[in-house]
Amino acid sequence: MGRPDAEHLLHAQAVRIALPVTLSQFTESSGGAQALVLALLLSSEPATRERQQALLAKSLSPASLAVIERAIPIAQGLAPMLRLPAVQQLFPALRRCNPAQRRALAQLASDLIHADARMDAFEFCLAKLLETLLNDELEARVPHGALSLEDAQNEIFVLFATLAQLGTQDERAARMAYEAGMSTVLPMRRPAYSAIEDWPRRLSEALPRLEQLHPFAKKVVIEGLVKTIASDGVMTEAESELLRTICALLHCPLPPLLPAIG
Repeated sequence: MGRPDAEHLLHAQAVRIALPVTLSQFTESSGGAQALVLALLLSSEPATRERQQALLAKSLSPASLAVIERAIPIAQGLAPMLRLPAVQQLFPALRRCNPAQRRALAQLASDLIHADARMDAFEFCLAKLLETLLNDELEARVPHGALSLEDAQNEIFVLFATLAQLGTQDERAARMAYEAGMSTVLPMRRPAYSAIEDWPRRLSEALPRLEQLHPFAKKVVIEGLVKTIASDGVMTEAESELLRTICALLHCPLPPLLPAIG
């Protein structure tokens, strides 16, 4: 744990190479990085996009709005599998924001996400990365805890059930995917699969306790997540985004199974 091997490094290098060169203009300054984050959250649905633009106009200066306009083509041109890798490239610049700027960005991102009545996997993951990774340096938290897998079995259920249902619209396939992963994590006794209605809220509540898992327990959880994703031989955008985010939040290396481009 915490020691990526050569395969991890090669995978990370491949993802970085796949990112467009034009992204660099938004990674060099905190203002540019904030603009691209917000551009990535703009909806393609006209009514939602109109509400989002009204929120931006109310909160930002004309100069900031102009930077977002320049960022929109970059955001729209990113392959779906590259959206979160692009966001993670922005974090060095975002960490140069002061605490007030970080809080303002997180709040504005949340407002854009909630401009409609639903939250998709990408929006959830981006919000969690902003909330957690931007706060890590401010709070100087210990990255791992001492909880066992059994201590956090309810939270592990929420994580695996969420991943399983995001990976397919077929309940039988979701159940099989859940069992494929959970049989690795809790082989003796585990909660039965059931779909989770309000998964963004439930997973948000589960994540703090999952962060307190022992490092070895986290390793087993990541291995189980990979088996859940691989159960049907297909990795969806939602699955890849959630896996990338969980690895970041648990401070674990990302398994080198994600394709560099979507």
